[in-house]
Amino acid sequence: MRARDLARRVWRRSRNDMHYNTYKTKRNAAQNLIRSAKSAHYLEAFSNARGAASIWSKLRHLGLVKSKANTLKLACTVDELNKFFTAMPDGPTDDYFSGGSASDCELHCSPVSNFDDSKLYWSYVSASAIWRALHKAGSNATGNDGMSPALIKTALPCILPVLEHLFNFSLMHGIFPESWKTAIVCPIPKIKNPKKMQDYRPISILPALSKALERVACEQMCRYLTDRDLLNPCQFAYRGHHSTQTCLIRMLDEVRQAADNRMVTISVFFDISKAFDRVQHFTLISKLRSFDFSQGVLDWIYTYLTERSQVVRDNASGQMSSRMTTRMGIPQGSVLGPLLFSLYLTDLGGALRYCQYNIYADDVQIYYHCKPVDLEEGIRRVNDDVDAILEWAVSNKLLLNAGKTQSIIMGTSRYINAIDLAATPRITVADASIEYATHIKYLGVWISNNLSWDRQVSNTTGKVRSTLYRLKLCAHLLPDALKKRLVESLVFPHIDYCVAALTNITAELDLKLYRAVNACIRFIFRIRADVSITPYYAGLRWLKIGGRRDYHALCLLFGILRHQQPKLIYDQLKYRTATTSRAAMTADDLLLVPHSRTEFYKRSFRLSAARLWNNLPNRLRVLVTGGKFKHELNEYLLGIPPGLNQL
Repeated sequence: MRARDLARRVWRRSRNDMHYNTYKTKRNAAQNLIRSAKSAHYLEAFSNARGAASIWSKLRHLGLVKSKANTLKLACTVDELNKFFTAMPDGPTDDYFSGGSASDCELHCSPVSNFDDSKLYWSYVSASAIWRALHKAGSNATGNDGMSPALIKTALPCILPVLEHLFNFSLMHGIFPESWKTAIVCPIPKIKNPKKMQDYRPISILPALSKALERVACEQMCRYLTDRDLLNPCQFAYRGHHSTQTCLIRMLDEVRQAADNRMVTISVFFDISKAFDRVQHFTLISKLRSFDFSQGVLDWIYTYLTERSQVVRDNASGQMSSRMTTRMGIPQGSVLGPLLFSLYLTDLGGALRYCQYNIYADDVQIYYHCKPVDLEEGIRRVNDDVDAILEWAVSNKLLLNAGKTQSIIMGTSRYINAIDLAATPRITVADASIEYATHIKYLGVWISNNLSWDRQVSNTTGKVRSTLYRLKLCAHLLPDALKKRLVESLVFPHIDYCVAALTNITAELDLKLYRAVNACIRFIFRIRADVSITPYYAGLRWLKIGGRRDYHALCLLFGILRHQQPKLIYDQLKYRTATTSRAAMTADDLLLVPHSRTEFYKRSFRLSAARLWNNLPNRLRVLVTGGKFKHELNEYLLGIPPGLNQL
């Protein structure tokens, strides 16, 4: 760069063509070096980034994309927000806590009973278990104790014996440390431009050591509940091998099977207002007792839940509110909270007489199948179950938001088009009449009443275009290898989200997704619109859109067969032979493909995935480990002979 600047000064003094050519050569060489240095720096900066959130953060930090609007001022003061977050639902009424007292729950004062091996007792927590719990932390946020996870991990060899004593003393004596009960609450906007306090969601940042203690307790509780098959099979959140995708697939396959039997499906989607914040501690403890939790475990959970406090922090200014006490609820952002909330909702299904149901976190859906001629009777039965859920919610101090409750009637286009929705009786929630929607967004996926995917594909391609537009602003600074990684990290999650549920997508919609992937390739290699991009798929080792869907469907099916979870989906899959163990697969481990009367059901996940599985070579079906299966399946779908890439 000095040589360039010197050559420029010489040329400006002499105005000689030879000096100008010398300056131009050195200028171009300097620009090439700058571009190479920037590319190398960006490639190194993103090499350790994991996940879309981390990559977007890096892009904003480097100034490659505009910063998010989360630095805007809050719509109210931090003290007002804290008061709102800690306020009692619908005002602090005396009867809200009428569920009992500490003595009613027999906490802290119950006589010591004989040891019962069938109950849950805390096991001794080893140093290795604490080490694993601390290293499982995915966040680097620092809690109110001022100790970051990185600092704790650095000092772990010295403090591990102390933590081992502290954790075991806490569990065995049924006392959660008081200093770990204070949370720093970050208000996260629910909408783009929040105007009211209701537009913010409270996310708690807890001390790293608190979360580690929660994690070891949560692992013991999950092991106990899983071994005794006590977890609700209809709850698809906060559990291994369960996801939004499996929740959708279970419901959609039921709808398609009902349509194959000439039926329609009436479905209601409930919204629970401030669900985590409304959990009543005494009711929760009573429910945990029904799972045969020992008194010592109940004591510890009770002290974990009660006498908690929080402060609200403004992310933009760093301003902190005054500390306030929370009298109920489960902290969002905790490790143990999601499991406790799932157990709080476990008995919801017992209130239903007619409908089936799915739960994902606090999203509750019920649905009922009936013949079109029996639609009025079907709606009456659904309304009976809606009333039953309302009664259950009242008894559990939860509030269903009728304004956000949605209803839809699903089936084949032939049956749906024949229904006069204006003349059809409505679903009623707390005297509020709910209109039937033609499209519903459920768990991030747009579902139409005839299970077409036009709106979902439009939403997906819009997200792809938006992401590519933001990346194109800095594309000239990025090497091709980094652009490929950015596409795989930031764009493909939109394309692949719940893609295994879209088994009946039309060729027209498939083409739109195919063109969206093509746009990604043109972005990476700066290819003109009139140039064929087919050869680039092989160079990138990418599957085309149909292959991607088959890949994700088969990977999901492999996981279901391997772990026999989710149980509600696994139980619908039958082998042609009696062999069901993944460790003892034979050449006959083909799945039974049920008979289907309609194309509607034939293209369900249950049938489509079974056909894909049966068409796989035996060498893939007998694999046991998920990583090996995914690798071999990808090679197979790419058309690469096995073992060729190792030559």
